[in-house]
Amino acid sequence: MGIYSFDVKLTLDETISRLDSEIIKGTITEKIDFHEIHSECKNKAVVMVYGKRYFRASNRLTLTLCIEELPDKTHVHVIGIGGMERTVSGEGEAIRKFTSLPRRILEEYIIN
Repeated sequence: MGIYSFDVKLTLDETISRLDSEIIKGTITEKIDFHEIHSECKNKAVVMVYGKRYFRASNRLTLTLCIEELPDKTHVHVIGIGGMERTVSGEGEAIRKFTSLPRRILEEYIIN
C-alpha cells in the first residue's frame, strides 16, 4: 500500500484532465468511480478511483485520489492498494509503480 499527498499549481479540472489522460492512456486501466463533492463554500473536491487488473496473476490494483481545489492550488491525496487472489512475486513493485503515477504525471506542477 502507498499513501502520499502533494499540492499542484493547476485548477481542479486541469488536474483531473491530466490524470485521466495519462493514467488511462498510459496503462491498462479503467476509471471505476468519480464522485464530485459539493459544499456551500467555493472549493470543489472529487474522489476518483482507478483500477488496473493483471489477468494472468488474478490481481487488481486500485488507485484512489482525493483532489481538492484550494485558493491558488489543488491538493492531491493518493492511496494505492493491491488485492491478490494468489501470491505473485513483484506485487509490491507493481503497487509502487501504479501508486507513483499521479506524482510523475503532475511532477512539473508540484509546489512545495
